[in-house]
Amino acid sequence: MERKLLFFDIDGTLIPAIDAPVPESTKKALKLAQEAGHYIFINTGRPKSIVPKRLFEIGFDGYLCGCGSYAIVKDQVLLDQRFEKERCRELFLQAKEMGIPVILEGNEHCYIDQEEMSKSPIYQTELVLMNEFPGVILDACSCDEIEFSKFCCIVDSKEKLEEFMAPFSDYFDPLERGNCFYEVVPKGLSKATAIDTVLRYLNQSLEDCYAFGDSSNDVPMLRHAPNSIAMGNSDDEALKTATYITTPIKRDGIYLAMKHFGLF
Repeated sequence: MERKLLFFDIDGTLIPAIDAPVPESTKKALKLAQEAGHYIFINTGRPKSIVPKRLFEIGFDGYLCGCGSYAIVKDQVLLDQRFEKERCRELFLQAKEMGIPVILEGNEHCYIDQEEMSKSPIYQTELVLMNEFPGVILDACSCDEIEFSKFCCIVDSKEKLEEFMAPFSDYFDPLERGNCFYEVVPKGLSKATAIDTVLRYLNQSLEDCYAFGDSSNDVPMLRHAPNSIAMGNSDDEALKTATYITTPIKRDGIYLAMKHFGLF
């Protein structure tokens, strides 16, 4: 079989929760795919700094992080797009002034204003789980320099979001994820553009690609890849977009989908 390129979201696709293990059937399927000569990639909204260590241990062929803002294949960094340093702190200070909790996501560090975040019950679990990652800085106010590629925020109205984003709208686009939660990514980048970055480097065709996801920020890659798989636990938008729906993550969804497509 000719080499195929397989792209996997993390949350809800490779792992059911941030503190949960990768299902054994998933690890088996990934290993069998590599043994068959295929390349496997993580394609996530997370920056590299908060990709769980247990995923690096699997040995993916590449990591596409930050919704297309960072890409590495083997040891070759293909893309590392960051917001201008002088404006990073400007954005953080505006968020603080407006009382908007933010997670500023970079590949070396994630910056959090723990005091502001603690006011939001939505982030309570996130704060606890963030302690797993050494690159997370909980006291962003103490940092002289802040550098990030994308960020997440909680804003209770679209009007407030528009006011907050106005000085930065030439660079970022917000993606609504529900419950007043927004993932804000560099304009023109997505999990789909991340796939194209890899294709150009490896000189392979889009027809060779398989994308696996479960949520709204996966929709660009699910729409882009001709072979797109939504987990059975996916949200409605992902289910409507994918060309194939597998079982939920906890019911061997990755393994069964890869077997269905003859990838091992």
